[in-house]
Amino acid sequence: MRAMHFHERKHTATDKKNNNKDKIAKLPKELRVQKHIAKHNHEREQVRSLRNQQVLDKAKKAFKRYNRDPVYRFLHDKVSDVFTKMLKAEMQALNARKLKEISLAAKWCPTIDSAYDKSLLICESIARRVLEIPEVYMSANMWETLPYNRVPSMAMKNYKSHFLRHNNNRFHKYLNDVKRGDSTIAAGTLLPHEIIESLKDSDGGEVAKLQWKRMVDDLSKKGKLSNCIAVCDVSGSMSGKPMEVCVALGLMISKLSEDPWKGQVITFDDNPKIQRLQGESLYEKTSFIREMEWGGSTNFQRVFDEILQVAVKANLSEDQLIQKVFVFSDMEFNEASGHYYGYDSESESESESGEERQEEREARLRRSRWETDYEVIHRKFREKGYNKVPKIVFWNLRDSEATPIPSDQGGVALVSGFSKKLVKLFLENDGIINPMTVMHQAITRKMYEKLVVYD
Repeated sequence: MRAMHFHERKHTATDKKNNNKDKIAKLPKELRVQKHIAKHNHEREQVRSLRNQQVLDKAKKAFKRYNRDPVYRFLHDKVSDVFTKMLKAEMQALNARKLKEISLAAKWCPTIDSAYDKSLLICESIARRVLEIPEVYMSANMWETLPYNRVPSMAMKNYKSHFLRHNNNRFHKYLNDVKRGDSTIAAGTLLPHEIIESLKDSDGGEVAKLQWKRMVDDLSKKGKLSNCIAVCDVSGSMSGKPMEVCVALGLMISKLSEDPWKGQVITFDDNPKIQRLQGESLYEKTSFIREMEWGGSTNFQRVFDEILQVAVKANLSEDQLIQKVFVFSDMEFNEASGHYYGYDSESESESESGEERQEEREARLRRSRWETDYEVIHRKFREKGYNKVPKIVFWNLRDSEATPIPSDQGGVALVSGFSKKLVKLFLENDGIINPMTVMHQAITRKMYEKLVVYD
């Protein structure tokens, strides 16, 4: 009886299976293919999930053992340190092209995601020590081993509040080491106004002061912007980014100049004066610049008179004379110099040809008036024994459609608008920004090194 029931159940199951096959066989070929693909994808996803779960289980096991077993943790850290030291030394040898000093450390170093690494998680430990990326230490809560001297400038600016909260004593010790010259702080990617903006941060501006000093020292070693002076427009219309850039660049130029120009700026008004920066701290000096006298325009002849007076009084040689006068404003050159272009008289207006465009008339008048001023300035300098006159770099920091100063406009270069790239070019090219400089910077990138033009 039991045998009969078993035979019947087996027969029924076989019939169902055959019926399913018959149903599938009756389906169109496209549907059969789709069902087969769906089944295959489902099975593959199950295998992938199982594999990922196995990897996760191994990682959890390794993590628990590292935290619970001090002997294992000691061995794990020591092995990581050995590979770290060897890999760092070999990267230095590779960069120095000392190929014979390279060992087999890279060959025997555990491979990422290998079975060995999945069981021990040692590759992450080695990479953390070799690369020294701050985010890795921060995410792992390893504040006591975070190498502050390797933190990039922008990361230091953004993460300093976290360093103070989680590692206050050690971070302050690092800052004191930087002040004494026992350690270094990065400032390479930050621009002057970005550092100045951080003076009011929660750390009291300590990081900003050290980054500012590093930036000035680096530029000074390169001989950038020596014997220059800035005319700073700090009027109400300059509020916002133009004001920050004006104050930062004006202060930086004053720091990079040599005596007697060091630590001095010029006011932007009808009666401009050379002002020595007041205040002990960096913040006090920036406040002094912001609070200087200002006017609706400036008198460039008087600016040069001030420079000439200092040069004569100090008996400076021509090499010690100011080389460039940087004017930071949000105005056009003609407005800033008080030269509003129009006709001097009705007869002059009537004498103009009706076919002559307004722009051409304005350009001619602009050249005429500035050339008159420039000739007077030249004459005054020659009378005092100086054959060279400082050049003016007039930078309109507002985004505007500025009228470019013609190439034959004596002693003046005009820069209009603001961008980080312009500030970077300004610092890298000793204050020289012109179409040729911008083009040269664009085509000297590494991607164009192997490009050859055949004529």
